[in-house]
Amino acid sequence: MQETIISNSSPIIHLAKIDQLDLLRDFFGELLIQEAVYEECMTQGKGRFEVARIKQVSWLRVFQVTNQHLVKLLNSEKMSFSKELRVMLPMAALAILENGYDH
Repeated sequence: MQETIISNSSPIIHLAKIDQLDLLRDFFGELLIQEAVYEECMTQGKGRFEVARIKQVSWLRVFQVTNQHLVKLLNSEKMSFSKELRVMLPMAALAILENGYDH
C-alpha cells in the first residue's frame, strides 16, 4: 500500500543523480517535503542536472511549516529526544498535516 511520506533532501538528490527518483514514488506514493528541503534541492543545487529531474516530479508536494515557534523549540538544545521519538515526530506531523489539528 502506498502512502505519503515526509523526506529530507538526501534521498531526493541522490536518487535524482542516478536517475532513480521514481523509486520513491514506486515505494511510497506521494512525497511531502518542507519548503526548506525544496530550497536545498533547487536553490543550492542550481545548475546541477539532478535539479531538472526533481522539477519534473509531479508526486512531490511542498509544504510550509507555519509554527516557527515549534520549529525553534524542537531545534533548541533544551529538547532532547530519543531515537524512537525522532522517528515518530515526522509521522505525527504528517497526520496533523493530512487530518488537521483541532486544539
